[in-house]
Amino acid sequence: ITKMPSNAPTSGIANYVHMAKGCVNGKNIKLYKNKSVKECAIICDNTPSCKGFEYGVSYGGQGRYVTGDCQPQSSNNTRNCSGKYHNLDFYKRKYNHIVGGCVNGKNIKLYKNKSVKECMAICNNTPRCKGFEYGVSYGGPGRYVKGDCQPQSSNNTRNCKGKYHNLDFYSRAS
Repeated sequence: ITKMPSNAPTSGIANYVHMAKGCVNGKNIKLYKNKSVKECAIICDNTPSCKGFEYGVSYGGQGRYVTGDCQPQSSNNTRNCSGKYHNLDFYKRKYNHIVGGCVNGKNIKLYKNKSVKECMAICNNTPRCKGFEYGVSYGGPGRYVKGDCQPQSSNNTRNCKGKYHNLDFYSRAS
């Protein structure tokens, strides 16, 4: 998965599900201190293996984490981890952004003039949707334009040139 620039449209907490008192055992990528939730989301967005992040909250638990701790995770499995004990909440990533990504021949329907957030909602409400192509201004000769939203029934981005088609791909996180 390609790294996403910090100014990309999904940077921030809109691309995450907040799980109060949630955490992940043994899949820490790196600990950052004194971060806001939004800053932590951007760090996760820019970490290719990040599936979500733990964020320090003052629950009064015996764990070592404190308010403002930010810890990207390489897993989103929150089973058997007590965020209350560790003073953590977990933010699970909804979509992985693949810059210049697209899918060949698995279009469900084309929607025009949508934001990334609106396109996420469309995909979330489309039963076969595994992700969506989103139109961006790469200047390629393809027919897609900024704001095009096209849910896909596959997330296989091999052999598809998104920059040619002016597309990025957002794959539903597993």
